[in-house]
Amino acid sequence: MPSNPLAPRDLDLTMSAPKSLRALLRLRGRRGLRFALLASLCLGLSGHAVAQNLESAQGPHGPHDRIVAEIDDDFITSTELESFTAQYLRQKLYHGGTEEELAALRREALSELIQRRLLLKEAKRRGIGGDFGAVEAEVAKLEARYGGSETWEQIEPRLPELRSKLLDNSRLEALEAEVRRVPAPEEDVLRAYYKNNQNLFTTPRANRLATILISVHPGSPKEDWVAAESEAKTLRARALDGTDFAELAREFSDHDSAERGGDIGFLHEGELAPAIQVAVDKLEPGEMTEALHVLEGYVVFRLQERRAAELQPFVKVRDRAAGLYVREMGNKRWKDLLKKLENDAQIVFNQQKAEAGRTLP
Repeated sequence: MPSNPLAPRDLDLTMSAPKSLRALLRLRGRRGLRFALLASLCLGLSGHAVAQNLESAQGPHGPHDRIVAEIDDDFITSTELESFTAQYLRQKLYHGGTEEELAALRREALSELIQRRLLLKEAKRRGIGGDFGAVEAEVAKLEARYGGSETWEQIEPRLPELRSKLLDNSRLEALEAEVRRVPAPEEDVLRAYYKNNQNLFTTPRANRLATILISVHPGSPKEDWVAAESEAKTLRARALDGTDFAELAREFSDHDSAERGGDIGFLHEGELAPAIQVAVDKLEPGEMTEALHVLEGYVVFRLQERRAAELQPFVKVRDRAAGLYVREMGNKRWKDLLKKLENDAQIVFNQQKAEAGRTLP
């Protein structure tokens, strides 16, 4: 693509990459990138949307295009950005949004486009080619869906452009796979990872609980709630006086655990509602909570036993540790690449493209 450098006075902001992308652009990981690529192809949309998007594309640039960003010797035009942003907003906003939200999403769309250009340049530098077979398979799917329709008559003339975009997508997928590919760690490295991340391999503290629930329909009158609370308190008092909690649960509880004497098994910290977790944490084995108000009615919990947090031995979690290490290192390599591309590129952009952008010749 020909270079078309702009003088600093032609832009609202002129910055080199280390500050520009960190300040304005949010370079994204796998999920954000993949959406950006698919959105640019309009795949998965209705036939009307596909045709409409293809009709809106004006090639490299139209007669009234403005440059919104330059990346080294490449640039993004207002037509490209608006077409992409329209798809981006449809994906992100289902029920409209505020002006602030729309402005933020437009900035994100620009970020995605700039990231795509940087990654395509890197793929080319590495000699990564596209998967032509996969491209033709996608085109075949599109033809199978719309072939013979008016939509296909609008799509067919743009197939060269579509193939080009699909080929770029396959290059980026290959680049990401290459960057994230991490060899299995040596034993000493893996053991060090296990030692430094013991929280990942620790089974959290758990409480084995039994419960008695006196249920009340949410729409019931106040007197029903009062009666349920009174019954729950009475059953708790009977248990304190020596009546077997399990027998009371079997006879009176409305919870699914009633047939098991109210035993609901072990629950890890965080599985209970915060207020109930606080009440349970105060208990010693054999003790009961007060009658607690919950959505379903009133409930009493009895702590059967408490299991302390336990670090799993290395030999038991070795395979899991290896998988986590490889994934973490792959994520780090990908983020490092994005940061390097950002730092190495010379990027200038125009925040107010409609007012200050330069019209292309």
